Amino acid sequence: MEITDFGPQDPSEDFAYFAQKRPSSFLYVGCDVADGQTHPHHSPDFLMDERCLLIAAKAMGATVLQYLDN
Repeated sequence: MEITDFGPQDPSEDFAYFAQKRPSSFLYVGCDVADGQTHPHHSPDFLMDERCLLIAAKAMGATVLQYLDN
């Protein structure tokens, strides 16, 4: 697995309203597929390699700790 920085993005999410009120960051968590096939999100056939979640949790935890340390 690898981590890739795609730079600033402009997702169309309600998240932007939260970000106007509090310090914020939006993380995309991409995961390899678990069954070798690509299925769209929200599909009953969607499967992901859940090891990716550990990377996301570590990144979020490190970010929170750094924020609280400052």
